[in-house]
Amino acid sequence: MKKIALLVGVLTALVGTEAHAETDSDNFNPQHTFRPNEFPWESGPINLIFGVSVNLTAAAYHEVDLEMLGQGEYDFDAQTLTFTGDADGGTMENALGVEIGVVVDSPLGMFDVGIYNIEETADGTFSPYLLPGDTERPFGVDEAIGPNDLFETAFSILSIDITLDIDWQLNIPGIEYQSTRILLTDGEDSVIANEVGVYDAEDDALDLILPDVVPGETSTMYATLEGEFDAEVAFIFIINATVNEVPVGPIEVPLDYPVNEGIPVEFPVEVINFDVPEAPEPGTTTGDEGSSTGDEPAGDSSGDDSDSDSDGTTTGIDPDPTTGDMGDGSSGGGLPAAPDPSDSGCGCTTSNEGGGFAWVLGLFGLTMLRRRRD
Repeated sequence: MKKIALLVGVLTALVGTEAHAETDSDNFNPQHTFRPNEFPWESGPINLIFGVSVNLTAAAYHEVDLEMLGQGEYDFDAQTLTFTGDADGGTMENALGVEIGVVVDSPLGMFDVGIYNIEETADGTFSPYLLPGDTERPFGVDEAIGPNDLFETAFSILSIDITLDIDWQLNIPGIEYQSTRILLTDGEDSVIANEVGVYDAEDDALDLILPDVVPGETSTMYATLEGEFDAEVAFIFIINATVNEVPVGPIEVPLDYPVNEGIPVEFPVEVINFDVPEAPEPGTTTGDEGSSTGDEPAGDSSGDDSDSDSDGTTTGIDPDPTTGDMGDGSSGGGLPAAPDPSDSGCGCTTSNEGGGFAWVLGLFGLTMLRRRRD
């Protein structure tokens, strides 16, 4: 009997594992475009020969576009939130540009050579969200582009013949970004909204209670990704000239961008919605100890007195003529009725969903009992 009880206990435990955790997920795809640098620049007169000089003026910029694809998942049973980025779902694009004007000055007059545009990009791909603990953090790109031709032209200022050739190259020792946290609030306006939590570790399971939880409704949160940005960028112009057949150069003229260190980056707010599970049906409970419908157990059909035999009916199994025992049903009368759950002695009940499986277990136990007694 111990073996039968043990087997029934194991199978009953397996039935209890059929419940699945209640979770819901929503996309979290922060995207932000900003310009850490946008500024005017001038080289000042650069002397060549015979009093001839060249002056460079420019409007320079650096535009960054960061985008990350992934999702947030909420576990309603554990009350935890996890953000997981898509593999290679993050991109950083750096657009670097210069609009440069060139003017030549001499004792005999000035010559406006023209205006030229340079546009280059430095891009990279990573896996979000670059929070503390991410092995790709900080993510960076570095480039060395050029030298490339900007222009080559020949002209005269009265009796001075000039050939001017200018090349450029782009040096990027490093452009880096890293996230610091995801701020979670119950409103879009961070000034008046209440903080719900702070997610600041990659792939963490953050303990968090959702705001405005109503069974069957949607709970809304507002998530703001925050991070830091570093960059070092420089264009270098290389000037070669010939003045009245006298060569001059090369002369290197750097256009250094302001160095960015720890520049705060705040992404626009992203709305995250989680569908709250429906409430259980009235009168039902769930948990590790099983579930019940809340209905009262059926009364004994023989009357209020369980020992009464006033109706003269029996279970269909004749008592042993010598011992008076009801027997196990092997000598006739068919199988006994399915045991009442209230008589199981284990203090547990089963839900309607598990009723069929419990009946199978009962039949299995009776079969094993017969074999043991035979």
